[in-house]
Amino acid sequence: PSRVDLKNAITQLQESIKADPDAETVAEQKYFIAQCHTQLGETAEAKAIYSDIVENHEDSDFAAQAKEDLKKFE
Repeated sequence: PSRVDLKNAITQLQESIKADPDAETVAEQKYFIAQCHTQLGETAEAKAIYSDIVENHEDSDFAAQAKEDLKKFE
């Protein structure tokens, strides 16, 4: 995807989270935001979001994946 597509995806996912911060899909949406940041080369943003998923959504399947993705930045 192009940089514009990735930025648009981040914006849409953030808006979705703001609209329903208690939705079951929030961890998944955050995970995809982090992946977009990674593809854009924005590693600090990606790491912050992966950490947020691990800390705040530890019961989700995405927490385990986020932990694995965080290891790639070490």
